[in-house]
Amino acid sequence: WANLGAGQGSADHCGWPVVPHRVEDVRSWISMRTAGSTLLLRNLDPETGTRLVPDGGRLLYQTRCPRVRIPPADEVLGRSAKSRKRVRAQTRKLLDRGVTFRWISPDEMDRPVLETLFRLHGQRQAMLGRPSTFDPPRRHLHRRLLARAGPGRGPAAVVAEHEGRSIGIRYGFLWLDVFAGYQSGWDPSWAQYRLGTVLYSEAIRLSRAAGARVADFLRGREEWKYRFGAEDRVDETWLLSHGLPARVLGLKYRLRTGGERQERAQSRGG
Repeated sequence: WANLGAGQGSADHCGWPVVPHRVEDVRSWISMRTAGSTLLLRNLDPETGTRLVPDGGRLLYQTRCPRVRIPPADEVLGRSAKSRKRVRAQTRKLLDRGVTFRWISPDEMDRPVLETLFRLHGQRQAMLGRPSTFDPPRRHLHRRLLARAGPGRGPAAVVAEHEGRSIGIRYGFLWLDVFAGYQSGWDPSWAQYRLGTVLYSEAIRLSRAAGARVADFLRGREEWKYRFGAEDRVDETWLLSHGLPARVLGLKYRLRTGGERQERAQSRGG
C-alpha cells in the first residue's frame, strides 16, 4: 500500500486532511485497512501527515524542502547583502530592456498561460539537454486544476513579458498564506540576463502582494534556493514492513536516497 501522490512525478507534503479530533480514528483505520501488508507512506507533510503513521512504522528518510518566510514589502529578499545587490542589478537590467512582470491569480489563470508555460519549459529543458516529467501528458491534470481553482486557491503564476510576448513564467500554487513554486520556463535567449533568477524573485515579491507569507521551493537542495534565504523543512517517508519483500523495499529506498537517507532507523510505537 502507498499514499496517493507517491508515484511518478510524486508530490511533496503528502498526507491526509484530518481534523484534530479524528487523527486517532484515521490512524486506526489505516492500520486496520493495511493489516499484514507493506505500507509505504512517501513524502508526508511534517505537520499533518506524519501524525497518521500507524504504530510500528519506521522512518526511511527525510526530504529537504527549502522555504523562505517572505519579508515585509520594505525589506529586500536575500541571504546576504551580495545576493540582494546582485538580484537588484539583474532586475534593473531586465526592466531597462522593457521586460515587465505580471502576477496572474488563481481565478485569472487560463489555458493559454498554461500552454505557454509548457512551450517555454520545453525550450529551456532542450537547451539544457535533459528530460522533464512536466511534459504534454500532464496537460489534462493541470487543466483540471485550473477548472477547480478559485480566489486565493489554486494555480497561479508570474509572467515576464517583452513587447507583448511572454518570455518567462514561474508557475505554482497559492493556498492560504503559501505560494509553492512548482515549475518554470523561459526563453533561452534571455538566459544571459538571469531571467530565471529574477522570475523567482518577482514571484516571491508579487505573491506577497496576493497574501502569501511563505515561498515554498519544494524538494531539492539547489544552491539558488538558499541564496534567497530559504531554510529546510523536511518531508518524511515511512515504512510499515512485513516480511522479506518489505525489507528489500526499505533497502532500495535507503540506497536510492543516498545523502538524504536517515542513517539510523527511528521507530514509532512498537
